[in-house]
Amino acid sequence: MTDEEAAVRIQSQYKGFKVRKEIQEKKESKAATRIQANFRGHKTRKQLAGPEGEEEEAFPNDGTDDCPGYSEEEAAAIKIQANFRGHKTRKQLAGEKGTLLYSSRKGGAMNGSDTNSDFTSSPMISQ
Repeated sequence: MTDEEAAVRIQSQYKGFKVRKEIQEKKESKAATRIQANFRGHKTRKQLAGPEGEEEEAFPNDGTDDCPGYSEEEAAAIKIQANFRGHKTRKQLAGEKGTLLYSSRKGGAMNGSDTNSDFTSSPMISQ
């Protein structure tokens, strides 16, 4: 092996060592960041729990709403969204049912008396 080949080999070994060291430092930095974030979350939850150690809900639920853990405004917004989604789905299904009934009158395979079969042939509705 010539002196030049030996120098190239030493340089490549050093460069590889340097890159591996940088990767290890990045991993350690990510791990430290994760530990710090977990500790901050623990500390915040402990502060919210109060001095007795009992955890309190951020938005207490009096047992009358359907959305425990949410403020009154958030619970109202959730209910409105759920009602609108239901309305939209019922409207879409009614449109499909009307189309299916109309096609059955034109000689389609389905008859209008069997309402269950109208919904089994309709595609799934995503929300």
